[in-house]
Amino acid sequence: MKIREEEVAFLQSNRVARLGTVSDKNIPHVVPICYVYLDNGLYVPVDLKMARKKTNIEKNRKVCLTIDEYSEDWSKLKGLAVQGEAKTIERGEEFIRVRDLIYEKYPQFKTMFPIKEGSHWIVRIAPKKVASWGIK
Repeated sequence: MKIREEEVAFLQSNRVARLGTVSDKNIPHVVPICYVYLDNGLYVPVDLKMARKKTNIEKNRKVCLTIDEYSEDWSKLKGLAVQGEAKTIERGEEFIRVRDLIYEKYPQFKTMFPIKEGSHWIVRIAPKKVASWGIK
């Protein structure tokens, strides 16, 4: 599934999303996350100490990522929900390339929460279904 150009612009202009995962007991877990978009994929850093997110993705690779902008004027609401499949990247060139993009978008990561091979994953979400509202 290809994300439309207007939706890509929306993704790139926003900084926080919510990632939904599901446990092997079908218990949902939704958390705010930072992300980058590259080559029709959404990339999310995951600290392996964040056990629930890690365990859920290991057991069930189906995830949903939602980015939205709220307004009291509901005619201005905007959002994007991407259902997809998570693939973990544990090390290597892709890991380093995406980590550097994350550092560029969120410089705080580099000093406050360094993303390292062995202690982090980078999760690539391949879109399977995309729904958007208010994005033109």
